[in-house]
Amino acid sequence: MTDDPKPPGIEGLKAANTLTSQVITVAAGLVAFTVTFAEKFTPQGKPISLPNMLKVSWACFALTILVGFWTLMAVAGTLLQLDRGGAETNPTRSNIRIPAGIMFALFFLGLFSLMQAGCSIHSP
Repeated sequence: MTDDPKPPGIEGLKAANTLTSQVITVAAGLVAFTVTFAEKFTPQGKPISLPNMLKVSWACFALTILVGFWTLMAVAGTLLQLDRGGAETNPTRSNIRIPAGIMFALFFLGLFSLMQAGCSIHSP
């Protein structure tokens, strides 16, 4: 039997924090990567014209990042409450589950939009 002074759920919250940080990093990386190669989405010899799905993808990834920060703040608030020894006031942790669900939905919508934009590239 171990005397673990950590309140229950701390490790899960740390995992949620790490996962959220990784999603933010990947979303930001995908935006940077696609912006760098945006001209590749236009047929050669034509003025740059980005597919609407690429723009949707960028918007979804930007929102993913914003909602990801909301999720991180919710995790931090819950961890702070537990560290202070406060009673669990939100046992379902909806303050984390709701933004995390929105974040993942936006991330996967961004990925789907990015794949659609990639499929719209026409080879010469």
